[in-house]
Amino acid sequence: MNNVSSVLLSDTLKLIQLARETARIQGQPEQAEKLKPVVDQLKTLAEGSNRTNAMTNTTKTPPPSAPASGSILAQDDFKTLLAAVQKHQNQPPQSVSPAALRPTSSLERNQIVVSMASGGMNALEIARQMGMTIDEVNLVIRLHQKSTESRKEVSE
Repeated sequence: MNNVSSVLLSDTLKLIQLARETARIQGQPEQAEKLKPVVDQLKTLAEGSNRTNAMTNTTKTPPPSAPASGSILAQDDFKTLLAAVQKHQNQPPQSVSPAALRPTSSLERNQIVVSMASGGMNALEIARQMGMTIDEVNLVIRLHQKSTESRKEVSE
């Protein structure tokens, strides 16, 4: 585990947290609960990795001991996930066309644009990612802001 980068651990943690939240939102609380120990264990690993990276590289940490029977590494769900990742890593990389990553509807595209803007991306970055013009991105953002404002006025 020493040669896993802290960035990779952090990204994996974010992905699993997203999967857990998605399960919760889709009304699958049992799936969300199954992912809770994975999130907790990854948080511990990521924090440990960050602390290790902050120290000098001259000290070596001993290799981790075998996982305890109650740890996340011994659970069947985690073993299945690990096997899938390892299987994927052994396969040759497949090229994914940019069209395959595009949203399938304009509503979906607009929701993605609004989410990106809410996350702090500027219109230029969003336009590049989505293959849109800056004017289109600004229009979607302004329309969303106006519809949100009108909903607030109606509810008051």
